Amino acid sequence: MKKVLTILIVYTAIIFACCIGVTFVYRNIPELIPTDVSAYRFFRGLCWFLMLLPSIFLSGFTVACSVQWQRNTENSRHRFSPAMIERYKGVMIVSLVFVCILAFNAEIFRPLAQEKLQSLESGPLDLASSLKNARTFMGAGNYELSYLYAERAVRLAPKDDEASATFKQAKDKLELYAGELHHQSGFKTFEQTNLPLHEEDRQHSVREIMDFAQTAFDNGEWFSAHYWATLAIEACNGTDTNLPDAQTIAQDAWNHLKVPGGFDNDDVRAYFERKKEGYAALTKGDCVEAYYIFLELKNSRVVSDPDVERFLNLAQEMLCNQYFFIDETQNIALLARSHNVYFSLHNADGTKNVFFIKNAMNSKEDGRTVRYLQGLSVATYSGDGNFLKLMTVPIAKVVSLPMSMFDDAACRSLGLDKTWDAVPEVMLLAVDRTTKGLVSKPVFSYKETGLPEEIRNHAGLGSPDGTVAPPVVAAEGVSGGSVVNGWGNTMILPMPYKDFAVIDGASSDVDRMTILSLRHFIRRATEYGFSSEVFAKSMVSRCTYPLFLLILFIVVASFGWNYRVEGENVQFRTTWLLLIFLFGFVMFLFMEICSYLFSMLNYVLVGALGSGALFAACVLYMLVFVLVSVYFMARRL
Repeated sequence: MKKVLTILIVYTAIIFACCIGVTFVYRNIPELIPTDVSAYRFFRGLCWFLMLLPSIFLSGFTVACSVQWQRNTENSRHRFSPAMIERYKGVMIVSLVFVCILAFNAEIFRPLAQEKLQSLESGPLDLASSLKNARTFMGAGNYELSYLYAERAVRLAPKDDEASATFKQAKDKLELYAGELHHQSGFKTFEQTNLPLHEEDRQHSVREIMDFAQTAFDNGEWFSAHYWATLAIEACNGTDTNLPDAQTIAQDAWNHLKVPGGFDNDDVRAYFERKKEGYAALTKGDCVEAYYIFLELKNSRVVSDPDVERFLNLAQEMLCNQYFFIDETQNIALLARSHNVYFSLHNADGTKNVFFIKNAMNSKEDGRTVRYLQGLSVATYSGDGNFLKLMTVPIAKVVSLPMSMFDDAACRSLGLDKTWDAVPEVMLLAVDRTTKGLVSKPVFSYKETGLPEEIRNHAGLGSPDGTVAPPVVAAEGVSGGSVVNGWGNTMILPMPYKDFAVIDGASSDVDRMTILSLRHFIRRATEYGFSSEVFAKSMVSRCTYPLFLLILFIVVASFGWNYRVEGENVQFRTTWLLLIFLFGFVMFLFMEICSYLFSMLNYVLVGALGSGALFAACVLYMLVFVLVSVYFMARRL
């Protein structure tokens, strides 16, 4: 089969050169960044070539077989002769190689080339948007974000004068005001200790905690003494002999806090009283109030206060269990990889939530993946389809909660399955890192519009009450236990956390999903408001595509035998390549017709057999493969 491979390689190389040549000659191109014109033409030609690759291989293989079997055919005068069986083995080996190449082309090479082509086509819009945002944020004094947008503009158009000038200006501004920025890195926006203090402090034994409390009490550190004594009380069981001592230290320390003395001046007294207010808020669970008080105290002192440092970290840890910081999402416009995501979920009480997410961004936090959402809308419908309410929130944060956190009663009430590993928790409230009272929170409406908030705003329709909800609103009296119109600070979604990422692909392009993700998602597609038939058809088509190609290669090999070059002395002529191109066009039409029939047949199988369609398709195509194989081996002179 060496001659077959040689002819195919030469033929494929010629077609590739033709595709690249035509795309550079063909001047009809969209508006592009000037430096991207050559790259666009190349990838456009590459996409053409990869689209034609199946028909190229089929037509080239047909002609190569007809030339290969020009000689030594006298031993094939009978059906199923040993010579034809040997030829079948050679056809199978070469066909399997080409099938592997075409399968990788369909799953990897062609999608990557198309994605690159689309990114080049969107380059001018991305560049204009990046420059506009860079100038906007620069004018607003947010030099860090301005630098990020300007850097992106330079990456898109390295030789663009405006992009280079904007980047230099943004870089100079950032360096000049770096000392005034809260964060030196554009991507690390979350401040945390290496180990949560709540866990670290509770790792000590009761005796060790009592020693910390007694030492602090002896040194007159009343806040620390009360804190450690309180931890000791929590750690003691009813029979622990340390319990009375812990209660005594806690009571005595609190008495000293209530009646302080020995202040040098009014400022020291005011500082102490303010610290006591923060500590009282912390002990009552008001983490938001405690956080801002201790942050204020930390910024008001030149010399650090160990009590303030510890209690600020504790308050922040408590706060981050219920809220997140607004600035965590500042890069979502740059790093968002998912757009316009739709899905639905059924609740345990029979209602149904329909979700719309405008943008989604993945990030890493404490070694785990978290997801930030922009433009989240959730419409709730009753079991009989009546609209109940619409919740919209500018930004939200999604973290995973292990199922071990939920008991059987909680699982029943929330509609959770104990077999899941983790579920998504959507945090709806965000606070400013430095400014008290600045809160991003949900806006609720009970008037049906039929459109999600983001779509209404984009269309200029406003929100249900006639106004567009601002992205950040001031709130007073927000505490750790606040409840917003029937929803708390968070939402627990009744779905596996791993499905949350898969839904992105399901909402955009099912053919871009991996086979494993597609296989897992088919069983749950209807639970999220998708048509399972669409995903099942894609699964069937993609799994049986290699077998479909193998059938076509056996068919065209039979065609090559039937129309092989007659005469052992006839030499292959280069001019025959011109006929190959014409035959290639015919083969392209043949491939398109077969692909259409292949797709329609898979739809019929999915519609008729449902979950058994994949097995039925494999059996059917295997039967066809056996038939065409028998047909080939039955060829004779």
